[in-house]
Amino acid sequence: MHRICTAAGTVVMVFLIAGCGSNKHLPATLKAQSFAPTANATPTMGAAASPATEPAKNSRAVANDDSQVSALIPTTRPATRPVVGASSGTYMYIGTVVAEVNGQPIYADKILSKIDAELSVKAPLLEPREFRLAAESAIRKQIEYDKNLELQYAAAQRNTTDEEQQRAKALAGMWRQREIIKAGGSEAVARRLSLDKDGIDFDEKVKEQYQTYMILIYFQGRLDPLVQVSGDDMRRFYDQNVAAMFTEKAGVKFRAIYVSAKQKGGRDAALKTAEEIIQRAKRGEDFGKMAFDQNDDPTRQGNHGWWIASKAKKEDVEIIEPSWIAKGDLKLEQVEKAAYALEVGEISAPVDVGDGFYILKLEQKQNGHVRPFDEPDVQFEIHRRLKAEQLNALRQKEFARLNEQSVVREDKEKIQTTVDMAMQKYFAWSRANGLTRANPEPVNGTSR
Repeated sequence: MHRICTAAGTVVMVFLIAGCGSNKHLPATLKAQSFAPTANATPTMGAAASPATEPAKNSRAVANDDSQVSALIPTTRPATRPVVGASSGTYMYIGTVVAEVNGQPIYADKILSKIDAELSVKAPLLEPREFRLAAESAIRKQIEYDKNLELQYAAAQRNTTDEEQQRAKALAGMWRQREIIKAGGSEAVARRLSLDKDGIDFDEKVKEQYQTYMILIYFQGRLDPLVQVSGDDMRRFYDQNVAAMFTEKAGVKFRAIYVSAKQKGGRDAALKTAEEIIQRAKRGEDFGKMAFDQNDDPTRQGNHGWWIASKAKKEDVEIIEPSWIAKGDLKLEQVEKAAYALEVGEISAPVDVGDGFYILKLEQKQNGHVRPFDEPDVQFEIHRRLKAEQLNALRQKEFARLNEQSVVREDKEKIQTTVDMAMQKYFAWSRANGLTRANPEPVNGTSR
């Protein structure tokens, strides 16, 4: 819990849920000297703002040859430019401060740029008043996240050495170079993609990466040494979770083609068709294609023969992921028995289910197995989980300490101004999606 000073000077107490939003692991051998940005990599910046936090311990001047790396971390106040208000005709300025954390400002335009993608998807689906509520909720959540980030970053600045800060700068610089490589080696393309895809200035993303690495390094150095995982702790965890986490149940994945006696004109005709399909499959014909083209079971036909499968779309391509079937899962016991009797790649004889026949092809099979406690991978997984639990508890304790020591000022009026700025974009997004909401009517007959 920490103090929030409102614009009117009233002091209230709130709880702040903190989290750096990342679980990246830092390479232990990386050194700051491993990154050397090119000459044209330095962004053009104005004069740097004075830091709001005290200097890091053991601080010393950064050598001249590190100046280009340091320049990757922009610290200037965002440019201010006027935008015509959506409803009042007044001007709202990008650069509006919605909150301050220990003197560090949080700007409205930065908040909006981070939630543009989310809001642009919601805009065509919501009426104006509904969108305003959704926008305000998203804005407040992002402000809260940015406040948490600033609190942790300030602590990292105060409690890391020069060497650790240079390491964070090197990591941010390497991240920057990877983004440029992904953009075909062009810094200009990387900058354009950052704005077009995420709505965030490329230099700002580099700064955020630097802050993230600083926070990770800070927590690693401060909290990792406090973690103690004993052998008894690991054994206790194993005993409590052996069935759920370390037991691999016997299972099969198989495709099936159903031949309906009704659709084929009787059982004899259906059996003949089933035997013909078996012979074609044994000659090498694609079973999955046959399962799609000649299946009287619509569910299996839609799954390309897989008995149980989930579907998802990736880049407009449908992906079918078959599921493991454990013993006892199937209501058709004769089908389950036949599937478990097969070897991988084998085709079954016709399986009689009364009103027709199934032909099965076993694609994958796994035998039941309990992984022992002494297995190295098991111990690694248990240690990793227990360490993560302890670290999370320590982080929450550290967050509480930082929150207690912090002073945060929120400007409720400027937050509402930020919501107004989001409403300007709402009308543009609605028109872009073929909707006419420039002059919205009251929702459900009520006034806005």
